[in-house]
Amino acid sequence: MKKSIFEYLKELKKKPYGKAVFFFGFYLIFFIFVFILISIGPKKNTNYENNSISNNSIVSLKSVLTKNYSFTYNVTLDDTNYSYIGDKDNDNIRYKYNDKEYFQNTNNSYVKEEDWKVVDNPIKFKYLFDENNINKLVEASYYESKTNYESGKVIYNFLISSNTINKIIDNTDTDYSEEPNKISIVKDNDITEIAFYLNSYCINNKLCSKNLKISINYDNYNGIKNMENPIEK
Repeated sequence: MKKSIFEYLKELKKKPYGKAVFFFGFYLIFFIFVFILISIGPKKNTNYENNSISNNSIVSLKSVLTKNYSFTYNVTLDDTNYSYIGDKDNDNIRYKYNDKEYFQNTNNSYVKEEDWKVVDNPIKFKYLFDENNINKLVEASYYESKTNYESGKVIYNFLISSNTINKIIDNTDTDYSEEPNKISIVKDNDITEIAFYLNSYCINNKLCSKNLKISINYDNYNGIKNMENPIEK
C-alpha cells in the first residue's frame, strides 16, 4: 500500500537530513509566496507618462499664448493663499499683490513705493504662470476626460507625473512612483481657467507638506495693448 504524503514527510523528518530539507523547503515556499504577492500587487501606473497624442487637437491654448489678457493667478500652498490680479501685454505684466502694485518686464520686477524700485519676483511658482511652460505641460500630459455643459462650457481633464514636470521645468530626471498630478482646463468660447492640482509634485520635491493648487483665470483677451511702462516715465 502506498504511503500518504503525510506519512512520507513524517518519516523524512526523522532522518538526519530531514530537518535541513524542511528548513530549506520552508524558505523556498516562503520566497515563492512573497514573489507571487509582489507580482500581483499594485503596480506603478505609468500610462499617464506615455502620452501618444497631441493635446492641441483636444483643446487649443492659442488664446493663452497670445500673451495679451487680464488674469487672476491664485496659489494655495499648504492652505496658505497667494493671489495676483493684473494684466499682461506680451512680456510686460502689471499686477497687485498684498495691496502693493508691481510691474514686471523681461529684465526685472519692480514694486511701487515712493518710487518704483527693483525687487525679487514675488510670484510663487512663477514658472507655472509662463504660457510656454503651460503649453509644454499640457502637451506632455495624458488626456483623461472632458465634461460638457449645456451652457457650452467644457472642462478638459489631464494627468501628468511629477517626473514629467521635473523634466520640463528643471530638466532633471526623477523616478517617483506616485498618484498623478492633475490639470484641468475650462473653456467657454475661450480658455477661462487653467488649474494645476500638484500635491504629488509638491510633496515629492519637498516644496510643501501636503498640498499645492495653482489656478489661472483669464479674461479680456487682446484687450491689453501697448501697456505703459512706468519705469520709463
